[in-house]
Amino acid sequence: HLYQLCPSANYYSCKCMAIGARSQSARTYLEKNLDKFPSSNQDELIKHCMRALRDTLPNEVELTVK
Repeated sequence: HLYQLCPSANYYSCKCMAIGARSQSARTYLEKNLDKFPSSNQDELIKHCMRALRDTLPNEVELTVK
């Protein structure tokens, strides 16, 4: 289980989460693909994480392995 804890002591149960600068783009990707996660293997889940990260980058920046 994942939980989002807020400084106000509120907490929320989550199936996936993204935090930090530009995290809304990653959360949007994760929410749109949430139904695919239960049937995904580990490699597919990693690909989803990388795609969510890619969506947080400015258009002129490319996600690389460096």
